[in-house]
Amino acid sequence: MISLDQMAMFVALVQNGSFAKTAEKLSIPQSTLSRKINELEHNLGLKLLHRTTRKMDLTEAGQFYFERAAAIVHEAECTHQMLNGMKIQPDGVLKMSVPVEFAHDYLAQWLPEFRTRYPKISVQIDVSPHKADLMTNGVDLVVRAGEIREPHLIAHQLMTTDFYLYASKSYLQENGIPTSISDLAHHDCLAFQGVKQWTLWHNQYSETVQIDAAYQSNSFTLLMKWAQANMGIALLPEMVVSPDDRNLVKICPDWQGQSVPIAILTATRLLPLKVKCMVAFLREKVEKRTF
Repeated sequence: MISLDQMAMFVALVQNGSFAKTAEKLSIPQSTLSRKINELEHNLGLKLLHRTTRKMDLTEAGQFYFERAAAIVHEAECTHQMLNGMKIQPDGVLKMSVPVEFAHDYLAQWLPEFRTRYPKISVQIDVSPHKADLMTNGVDLVVRAGEIREPHLIAHQLMTTDFYLYASKSYLQENGIPTSISDLAHHDCLAFQGVKQWTLWHNQYSETVQIDAAYQSNSFTLLMKWAQANMGIALLPEMVVSPDDRNLVKICPDWQGQSVPIAILTATRLLPLKVKCMVAFLREKVEKRTF
């Protein structure tokens, strides 16, 4: 019979990356950990790990088992946390991974209020551009923009952001105001990294224009700052442009790019209270936002 203890040891082993580090964190002898993993493989009748003296890799079966076992172990831990009183006093360290723009334009303003409400919760935020893995990176929740490609994760819909064309008043005075989407081909365009064309919609009609952007970035905030500096026209998510910005002008306002959904991702629906508090808080702030 496979025990939750064996499953938890295997999940911890994959997350820590080595037998020595895992044994130390679990405060058990390395030989005991190795024996437990061998027993797990024997009970499953499958090889989960390729092991050498210098390296440890997951087999295909091991990767499949880890993705599902991690969620089970996480739910079990959450259940015990709730039974231990976390339902009354939310506390602990909450680890989040969020897009740079969401952190700067929203969390920077919202989290002081969260701290006041929940003083016993500590928050650690990763704003690096890579997509954090909830299973292996020890992250409690992820804010993700765009299509969700991990069907095993739970998505909590948060908001949708629309894209519009923006340029500075000075740029438009010098280069003229585009009156059609095709005019964009003759302007300096500031594009998200790797993008070579823009498709925009007006009601149910769409039009695509090829662009040759001399300046590109994977940061919408940087693209916005370039537009503010009179460098060209940018297709930006509405969430990064302040309505108080009197320098940027919305061009062809009846046309917009593809709307992008933004969701909170968690590994399970059974959440510890610290995560529940953050999910509810973000949804509340999004519903009340006026900028």
